[in-house]
Amino acid sequence: MNTNTALLSYIHSHALVVLATCFEGPWASSVYYVADDECNIYFLSDPNTRHGKHIGDNKKIAGVITDTNQQFKDKKKGVQFEGDVSIVNEKTEMLYALKIWNEKHPGAESYLTEENIQKGKIKHKVYKIVPTLIKFFNEELYGEEGVEEFK
Repeated sequence: MNTNTALLSYIHSHALVVLATCFEGPWASSVYYVADDECNIYFLSDPNTRHGKHIGDNKKIAGVITDTNQQFKDKKKGVQFEGDVSIVNEKTEMLYALKIWNEKHPGAESYLTEENIQKGKIKHKVYKIVPTLIKFFNEELYGEEGVEEFK
C-alpha cells in the first residue's frame, strides 16, 4: 500500500480502533491495536467474542481510528478503512506482531507470548487486518474537508 509519513504517524500515535464486523447483523467493537509501516493492523482478541465470531464467518472488516479528544471546532483528523482480517497462525509473523504489541503496550511481555497463545493459556488470538482502502481525513494537511485515499 502506498502511504505517506503523516498517515503512518497518525496510525502509530493512537492505540484504539473501532472495528465494524457483520454476520447476521452488524457489530462494532473497540480494540487496542498496533500497526506496522505497511499499515497492517494487529490486535489481540478472543475468537469467542461477537466480533471474533463474525470474523470467523466473514473476513471483511471496516474500522475507524480517531482522537476522541478532538473538538467539533478543531481541524478534523481521522482514519477510516476497509480490508480483510484473519488470525495470525504463522510463527514468524506472530512473533513480529507480539514484539510490536509489547513495545507499544508494555507490561505483559512475559504473559503475551507465542507459546502461551499456542498452548491455549491465553484465549486471545493475534489478528491481522490488511487494509484495501484507507481514507485519511486531515484538514491541517489537505484543507477544509480534506481527505486522501490510499489503496
